[in-house]
Amino acid sequence: MQSEGLRPMMCSRTRAGFTLNIIDTPGLIEGGYINEQAVEIIKRFLLEKTIDVLLYVDRLDTYRMDTLDEQVIRAITNSLGKAIWRRTLVVLTHAQLSPPDGIDYNDFLARRSESLLRYIRSSAGIGKREYADFPLPIALAENSGRCKTNENGAKVCRFHTVFDFHLLLPSCLNFN
Repeated sequence: MQSEGLRPMMCSRTRAGFTLNIIDTPGLIEGGYINEQAVEIIKRFLLEKTIDVLLYVDRLDTYRMDTLDEQVIRAITNSLGKAIWRRTLVVLTHAQLSPPDGIDYNDFLARRSESLLRYIRSSAGIGKREYADFPLPIALAENSGRCKTNENGAKVCRFHTVFDFHLLLPSCLNFN
């Protein structure tokens, strides 16, 4: 969520006759506040585009949510509408972490995931009765050099799940 560029950048990759367009947006946070100019630039850029999936990226090793997280979620909701959360995949980076104080990884992941999903639903104005309509699936991601690899050299997250952003996303994006 930190600014990497000043304008949205679209990268495309085509395989088997299907084109995937990924839009990397400027960060929404600048100096500890929502960058309203970035929000407006993103809104204008997306005017004539269809959004099939929103990747909401956060860190697994973040231990608490704060008002800035709430402001980001509200900015997304206000700009793209509450229905965008029906097409959202929550991506938790830094998936190779070792949980604090000897907490079991699965327990830590469950707590962190539920806390984040509850915060998203609350901040986006999704009522408890609507939860079933907003499943918000979660994917784990790790792309650092410390990520374990399998016998084929592919990066492997916990539970031996192969994870390789380069297969999923265009190489012009940097996910570290």
